[in-house]
Amino acid sequence: MIRWLDNQPFERIGDWPPNSPDLSIIENVWGIMKQKLTGVECSDRNEFCDEIVRVWDELSYDLIQHLFDSLPDRWAQCVERDGDVVDY
Repeated sequence: MIRWLDNQPFERIGDWPPNSPDLSIIENVWGIMKQKLTGVECSDRNEFCDEIVRVWDELSYDLIQHLFDSLPDRWAQCVERDGDVVDY
């Protein structure tokens, strides 16, 4: 990915962060799911998978929309910080 970016006709704002949760809403979704799954006790892998699906299905459209709507501000803050991770 980095090699491809280096060959594009635009200027990068710095080194690509190895993990950039503030630029990807799915990272926030994983964090929310992890929080909801913390403390859930399962007797086997299938039960755990069922819990993951349950938590995923309970995510609201409003939550996803809020995360999506926050992207322009996240991008702007990242640019203002020369590519540094935004603190939330």
